[in-house]
Amino acid sequence: MAKDVSLAELLALLLDTPKGSPVFATPSFRPWLATDTPAPWPPSGDAGGLWLVDTRDRAGRALIHAWASGGARQGFDAALILSGSGAPGTPLRRLLRRVRRPGTRRLPERRVLPALRGVGAVTRLAFEDGPEVPADFSVDDAPSTGAAFLLTSKPPFDGETWSRIGNRLGDRDSVVQSIHLRVRGAAVARIRAGNAQFAIRIVPPGDLQDVVLRNHCALVRLRAALAGCESLLRRIPEPAFSDRHQGVLTLGESHLPGKPAWQVPSRALSDTIYRNAIAFLDALRDATTRFGPVGHGAVSELLDEDWARLRGATFVSRAIGGRIEAELENAAHVLAGQDLAIHASHGDFGYGNILVDEKSGEVTGVIDWDTARIADFPGIDRVNLEIQLRRSNSATGSLSDAMHAVWSSGSTRAALGGPGTESRIRALFGLAVCRYVLRSFSYPALYREEEEQFERALASLGRIGPCGSES
Repeated sequence: MAKDVSLAELLALLLDTPKGSPVFATPSFRPWLATDTPAPWPPSGDAGGLWLVDTRDRAGRALIHAWASGGARQGFDAALILSGSGAPGTPLRRLLRRVRRPGTRRLPERRVLPALRGVGAVTRLAFEDGPEVPADFSVDDAPSTGAAFLLTSKPPFDGETWSRIGNRLGDRDSVVQSIHLRVRGAAVARIRAGNAQFAIRIVPPGDLQDVVLRNHCALVRLRAALAGCESLLRRIPEPAFSDRHQGVLTLGESHLPGKPAWQVPSRALSDTIYRNAIAFLDALRDATTRFGPVGHGAVSELLDEDWARLRGATFVSRAIGGRIEAELENAAHVLAGQDLAIHASHGDFGYGNILVDEKSGEVTGVIDWDTARIADFPGIDRVNLEIQLRRSNSATGSLSDAMHAVWSSGSTRAALGGPGTESRIRALFGLAVCRYVLRSFSYPALYREEEEQFERALASLGRIGPCGSES
């Protein structure tokens, strides 16, 4: 189980602040901290450390007003200050925003920037302004509704980590274009080196390094298996390097164009994106399928990783662990000796990992292959996709309801192996649902959030008979 790493720790790592230095944060930044304990504020003048300041907070506004009046600005190793971009739009639209989102308006950057004069280095970041504290920032001057400022004694992204990345990419003048802090514990930077763009994952010491390294290794194996399939290869990241230094793991891969499918709001494109996602799965299946009877030994081997993940998750409740165990045993019993189309799978195929062209709906890439398998049972990715879509489109987000809707879908059932006995379809479906749950075992925060949903869904799964009726 991967250890949680706070977003504040990730930012401190990227900015190369002294290890063990304190974090001081205004109230809105509390979700960035490692615990629910409020960060001390205000810091003393010589406190050092990382300061996280949201000008939506009274404390953040007070700090900016004090600095603008000539108050001391030094004392931190690095600081991140969030402001608005100046509330673009007509006066009426600005008024409507204030009515709809009272108390969430940040100071405009025109009022914040003058207060920052005299600081060693000020780097402007762009982000989408909203009620939450953002974790994604663009380093260039991209159009945005929010502006953040990094305050550092030297240019940011200029420490040893970044020098090593530049050397591995063969360009010491590589440029950081964006940074993304992931709640699961890894930072992702988009970097331009020469004429190419790369996605760089930076992972602090901990169990999550094994998870992220699996993505790198899976890409190496998958691209080798797809040699010659250019239409697929151009939509799958290409590993660039792997580096570990002073306990920090850094991985580089080619950056693929497009936006995550869930970020494309166009209803006109929704059907197109869905069809193209299914077409990608079909192409991956066709390029890697091998048909034939699957013996007991082969079935056992295909389930080994599932058993290992279950047995290693000592934090899982008996209700969840027992239900998964029953489903794995049923799959081993029913699927042995069956004629199945064994093929590669992604393991977490959903709109968060599917990149699309926001104008055409074309799938431009598929990312995050850490749960990928070169040989897997049919239909696993399709069930995962359908469950994710139904949950995201549901007012309640119920996993149990989404699961039953997918089980009732004829097209999804067909993806589980085509014509065959209902017991085989049921075994594959149960395995796919268990994989949906097992994936969370690598991320303790995600598992804790979903535990009740998992328990209800797995209990309901146990009542689905082999013919699709409630037993």
